[in-house]
Amino acid sequence: MNHIYNYLLLTLCVLQMGSMQVVSQNKLFTVEKDNSWGYASLSGETIVEPQYTYAHYFSEGLAPVAIDQRFGYVDENGEMAIRPQYDGVGNFSSGLAPVKVGEKWGYINTDGRMIIQPQFEEAWFFYDAVAPVKEGGKWGFINKAGHWVIRPKFDKVTPFADGMSRVQIKGKYGFVDQFGQLIVSADYDQAEDYTQRLARVCVDDLWGFIDDYGEVVVEPQYVAVQAYSDSLAAVRVNGLWGYIDLFGQMVIQPRFTQVSGFHNDMARYAEGGLWGYIDHRGEVAIPAQYFKAGDFYHGLAPVWQDGKWGFISKEGRLVIPFIYDDVSTFSQGMARVRIGNSWGVIDRVGNYILPMEYTEIKLPNKES
Repeated sequence: MNHIYNYLLLTLCVLQMGSMQVVSQNKLFTVEKDNSWGYASLSGETIVEPQYTYAHYFSEGLAPVAIDQRFGYVDENGEMAIRPQYDGVGNFSSGLAPVKVGEKWGYINTDGRMIIQPQFEEAWFFYDAVAPVKEGGKWGFINKAGHWVIRPKFDKVTPFADGMSRVQIKGKYGFVDQFGQLIVSADYDQAEDYTQRLARVCVDDLWGFIDDYGEVVVEPQYVAVQAYSDSLAAVRVNGLWGYIDLFGQMVIQPRFTQVSGFHNDMARYAEGGLWGYIDHRGEVAIPAQYFKAGDFYHGLAPVWQDGKWGFISKEGRLVIPFIYDDVSTFSQGMARVRIGNSWGVIDRVGNYILPMEYTEIKLPNKES
């Protein structure tokens, strides 16, 4: 659960507000320097000097920050919009954000008014009409008025993905939609989140796929599968990986020992301990030659050679040289890169958007 908007308590800091400037939330990086967090613009200008012990991305015009073990929210000017007073917070969605008071969670609106009183053991963000909350050791779903849509009965739930939340009851898995309806009964031994409106499900150690109506699209028959991406899913048959289409037809015959999902019409494959890339037809597009490799996004993929990371094009051309100790894949046309202990952000040709002077960087929220 620690991946859901970092509901956490943090160490101390002192508030020293610097000069502020209005910048669109889509253009703000969350940056860390000298153990303090602040915000920087797409042009690399510091918008809010690092001063918080915690800061997260903007959503609906507000971002969570922490001062003296108390959480509040700043606006896009860097001004304190909701004073630090909570023991934990989450990002806003659908006009509400979960906040922790003492040991209980409730929800506030963007004006800081408590809409749903603190009463839950745990609470996650709203997705359209409903949010998962925990009471009496069990999870249920409430609406924006705080009324139960599904009373607590689930042992586990996940955040919404593709409009569905995965739920567990008595060791079996099913799915609830964004309106709080149990769309898929908890009948499966294992299940994974929806991607491209299809979810992986397991019965008696065999995996298949169901659609968002709960109908079986691919009968459970594979010992291992990967999620759909670019309309294909990797499946393992007799120890080798191939790919099926959205109808469950085998379109790339199993012949690879290791593969990834498709991104930008390319997938990684391994051969002889090295990584390369295949295209949608299963043909080798870039021969296996890299000790480590990442997925293609925005036409570029990170690859590792001689102890350093660089980026290649879909034609296999080296676009950004092997100079980095760590990198991320590209997102929103940007990638995080590290040299030594310092992080920066580059664009698709390797120019710096943020200089290499931060101990950590979070990219802008692409869903803002």
